[in-house]
Amino acid sequence: MFTQLFLNFLMCIIPEIDYNVKYNFRGYVKKYLDIVVRSKYNTPMKKYINKPWTDKERKHLAQYYHHASIEEMCDRLPDRTEQSIRNQVNYLKKRGIRFK
Repeated sequence: MFTQLFLNFLMCIIPEIDYNVKYNFRGYVKKYLDIVVRSKYNTPMKKYINKPWTDKERKHLAQYYHHASIEEMCDRLPDRTEQSIRNQVNYLKKRGIRFK
């Protein structure tokens, strides 16, 4: 029942496909869903641009990270989020950078 309803729906939307071929029905459904779903749901989630950390920012982190709160660090580095600051600190610690 559902298959026939869906088939009728597809025949209205995409008339150029031969729907009498039942053995390849999944392929047609996949092609249809790829077309429709891409336009509705496949939008990029990321709306920001990754910006590499400068040496000045890294030195600033090494100097003030243990002395300032995370909110103060966000104020001093306005283009960076709390999580990006924490990630960069962990990245630098793994590479042997010492924090004062």
